[in-house]
Amino acid sequence: MRQLLDIQGLRELNYNTVLSRIMRRDNIARLVRYVNLASSTVLALSIIVLLIVLTRDFIGKMTATSKLDSQIASIGSKGDSSSSGQLASAYDWNVIKDRRPFGAIGKVAAPVSAAATPPPSPLMLSLIGTFVTQGQEPYAIIEDKKKNDQDMFVLGDSISPTNYH
Repeated sequence: MRQLLDIQGLRELNYNTVLSRIMRRDNIARLVRYVNLASSTVLALSIIVLLIVLTRDFIGKMTATSKLDSQIASIGSKGDSSSSGQLASAYDWNVIKDRRPFGAIGKVAAPVSAAATPPPSPLMLSLIGTFVTQGQEPYAIIEDKKKNDQDMFVLGDSISPTNYH
């Protein structure tokens, strides 16, 4: 019976009256305040998380840099290194540290171009290609330029003039 009254009450409900109560100026103002408060809270939390991440990254880099500096200082202060071809003083180590031959700490190196000229070789051999496939042993094809002959070599094979007949 209670259910029938609720359904009956919904049927008799004047939707225009309900809508006019919801659309009152004070209700809309309250909703706008809640939305502003929620968006301000999300923005503040985002800024806090960003600051935490940046601070952690900065502290990690500073720690790595200071650790590198202390290691270089300890290497440079160990005894006389004028013998056995080692660097002569802490100054020499500091030159290496200052030039950062491997780049800055924490930065990813720029990709190197794969197309490089091969070093000069006294051998009259030329690499034609390498092949790597799933389920098969990798191999390379090498050409003997003197005989104009090509042969296949698998990993671990010796490349010598006796391979070419």
